[in-house]
Amino acid sequence: MNTTTFLHIADLHLDSPFSGLANLPTELFRRVQESTFTSLTRLINIAIEKKVDFVVIAGDLFDGEDRSLRAQSRFRKEMERLQEHNIEAFITHGNHDHLGGNWPHFEWPRNVHVFQNENVEVKSFIKNGETLANIYGFSYTKRAVLENKTSSYEKREDAPFHIGILHGSREGESAHSRYAPFLLSDLQKKRFDYWALGHIHNREILSEDPPIIYPGNIQGRHKKETGEKGGYLVNLSNTGAEYLFFPTSDITWENTTIDISEVASFDQLVDQTFAHIDTLRKENQGLFLTIEYTGTGPLHDHLQERGMQEDLVSLLNEDIAGKNVVYVVEIKHHTHVEIDREKLRQDSHFIGDLLENMETYQDFNQALLPLRNHQSFRRHIDTFTSEELQEILQDAENLILRELYHSRR
Repeated sequence: MNTTTFLHIADLHLDSPFSGLANLPTELFRRVQESTFTSLTRLINIAIEKKVDFVVIAGDLFDGEDRSLRAQSRFRKEMERLQEHNIEAFITHGNHDHLGGNWPHFEWPRNVHVFQNENVEVKSFIKNGETLANIYGFSYTKRAVLENKTSSYEKREDAPFHIGILHGSREGESAHSRYAPFLLSDLQKKRFDYWALGHIHNREILSEDPPIIYPGNIQGRHKKETGEKGGYLVNLSNTGAEYLFFPTSDITWENTTIDISEVASFDQLVDQTFAHIDTLRKENQGLFLTIEYTGTGPLHDHLQERGMQEDLVSLLNEDIAGKNVVYVVEIKHHTHVEIDREKLRQDSHFIGDLLENMETYQDFNQALLPLRNHQSFRRHIDTFTSEELQEILQDAENLILRELYHSRR
């Protein structure tokens, strides 16, 4: 029976600068800067331990087109480790590390096979003198590939298994830039055995038959990239495909909530928060945590005071050390005072109209237009997701209702 095993990873973003975290304590910041390399090393360990035939890397090995000597040297060492165990690597480059950049080139070892242009190529994996798998893919030669490339993936009937590598976004995906867009149905029609996707940093299985999978990036880099990160170990055989996710990130980003409804004092709040953090602590893994306080209670007004959140973050981060460190990135509060909305409506026509407008408001694009006209906004702020817009609206509503409540006391 024919069978092949490989590791599917993508979006390594080696040498990410993590510039937004530069104010971290020095030792912790060094660990963050090393985290993408740590995760890659763990993935290569898995490839060696599981004796895979090859590794597939679906784009964005490096964080930028001007890849550093350090990043290239570290990556080459990992490829040399694979070569020592007769494991090959099939690589495409994405929008971040496209081939049109200018950088000092490193030569990769002979076991590394790079797709060198924007035309879809076929590279064969040969084992014991026979072609076991055909691997199809292309690399970005410039930052943006905007056309749908799926029609160029033409199955060649000279191998038991067929694997497509595609660094791009599904049609209709709004959270990421629209690069090399594809329709799920188009990929399914190709009758490949596996589609190794890249570009989207959230892990997602788009289809099970055949498997069409985003493994996500190998290391979360900011608070929007939450959860475990790593890669998929895949086995293809005549009876179908099996795949298993292996988490390897050295630091995970997570969100958590704490209800303040039963909390009467700040010392109680601090003790409860520390206790909650300890329940989330991971063995030999760092955790970067966003805490959201929710509910009603006597501490609500105090949490709104200027500088209070910064003081709490500073206190919670006083003792951060060890492999299982928990670092509080941010504290958010969606607490509120008890407000009788219906009574407010009845007391004032103006407030009633205001509440109705807040509850039905949808005109975000018009409200954001003045900001989008500023170049600095467009450079630094991504498009808001629907969840983020609702969060902004909820914060604004709470602020208005709180001020109305206090003005009428």
